[in-house]
Amino acid sequence: MNANSSTSSETFSVRRFEARDIEAVIALLSAGVMYSHSGTTTVDLSPIIKGVAAAIAGKHPVWVAESSGRIIGVTVGICDGNSLAHLRCLCVAHDIEEPHVVVQTLTESAIKDAWECGYVKLIVHTDMPLNQLTATFHDLGFEFSRDGAMGSEHTLEFYLNLYERPPRLLAHDTKENQT
Repeated sequence: MNANSSTSSETFSVRRFEARDIEAVIALLSAGVMYSHSGTTTVDLSPIIKGVAAAIAGKHPVWVAESSGRIIGVTVGICDGNSLAHLRCLCVAHDIEEPHVVVQTLTESAIKDAWECGYVKLIVHTDMPLNQLTATFHDLGFEFSRDGAMGSEHTLEFYLNLYERPPRLLAHDTKENQT
């Protein structure tokens, strides 16, 4: 899948992670803004490295957003059994003017993949303030689940039921069929 999108200042595409992306992804995770996480207050690279290793082995999907040859966003889908998937390490470069567009496009790729793989629920945890992400996740069909803690970290949880084809995918499929 190569989804093309744009912010007001740049065009980017979302594609599957490739082994050549590893250095750029690690650099992004070290300096970017983390929108979802793996349950740590500091940027813990171990989940993304495990996700990347699993992606290379074909076990977990990893997507990157790329603009003019530069990786500007990344996310990892972690499978939890046969029915549950988690969106982890959703990170966008700090200098992107409209990061919510990159977050939305990466998340749409994860939703489509989770749906196609037969998962029934996609979960995302974040420590961003509720008002910063609520609209983006709500527009994508996510529901706010709970306000809680993972260890010593305050987190918000959103989930997306995938019992039926997500409305955004239906709208996207309709657009593709019309062109």
